[in-house]
Amino acid sequence: MSTLKQLLPPELVLCLNRIADQLDDGRVDRYDLATALTLMDVLPIKNFERLRRDINSEARLWSWRQRPRQKPWYRFWGVPSEFSLLSKYPDLAWLFLFHSDGFLREAALKRIAQPRHSAFFIAILARRLNDWVGPVRLTARFCAGRIFPLLKAEDIAEAATGFAEEMLTWGRQADLSDLENLLNRSDVVAALAARIKSAGDGRAARLLRAIVRRSGFDSQLPDIALKAAQPSVRAMALGWLIDRRIFWPDWSAPMQKRWIDKSSGLYRLIHLRCERVIDTDMSAESLIASGLSDRSVMVRKTAMWSFLDRKEVWATHPEILNLMEKDSHSSLREAAAYIRNNAFT
Repeated sequence: MSTLKQLLPPELVLCLNRIADQLDDGRVDRYDLATALTLMDVLPIKNFERLRRDINSEARLWSWRQRPRQKPWYRFWGVPSEFSLLSKYPDLAWLFLFHSDGFLREAALKRIAQPRHSAFFIAILARRLNDWVGPVRLTARFCAGRIFPLLKAEDIAEAATGFAEEMLTWGRQADLSDLENLLNRSDVVAALAARIKSAGDGRAARLLRAIVRRSGFDSQLPDIALKAAQPSVRAMALGWLIDRRIFWPDWSAPMQKRWIDKSSGLYRLIHLRCERVIDTDMSAESLIASGLSDRSVMVRKTAMWSFLDRKEVWATHPEILNLMEKDSHSSLREAAAYIRNNAFT
């Protein structure tokens, strides 16, 4: 068995293999289907794309299906198609979201009426909004309108760790307004902030960069800058709050030339930058003082550089200078000495 296939639990692989054989015979065992969906409910979001491909492969959800010919009654009654099975077994729609056939994906989306409270299935439903088949994207929008208001905030926040950054690069003229409204829900924003604050790996920083582009997240930034477990996350949030703006590359726009030496024809291609003003009533000086009291030198250096950039306030905020002079890190003490020598020149 390959390394990729080992990502799926062995019991799920066996269950999907049985369902594949049943689909070849034109039938579905309700117990196997329920078991497979239950096991898929708890699959991790981290390896979503690999798991999605494995599910498609193990269940043989391809655009063609080989029918057995050894059973004599098939010549009289035929084998029920996957469309007819979808009508008979409504829960099969969730499995057919992983199907290679766009007609079956579209039919499955039309059949879904009740949500599954699972981050894994929320993630596949979100990706169908950017499906490569236009009618599937349109049907996914109607399905999202039915399902998204019924989802729990915790499930949405967990699913967003898998697609929030990826959706920024989605094209195909996908209408993601329903997904944007979902991520802007106040309970979802609070759940995302809690997940970012408690995360202990680099995914927290990537998720924050993706989510902070929405203005509804501004109210969460001060708490993240103070309480996030990762120093890089605290430093990032603090820097944005002090500057009161955030920049990010515009992946949808054509790249632009930036000349290095025009006479030699040397240039490099860069992405245009987008920016957004952050709405906060906290003063930059109070944020700098708070950052200089942080336990991580990474955060304290972020505050230090912000204070160095504001020469006009050096003389009016000696308490910030005192914090830098007492710091255990030599770079902050040296910066304090530089400010002390140049504050009144």
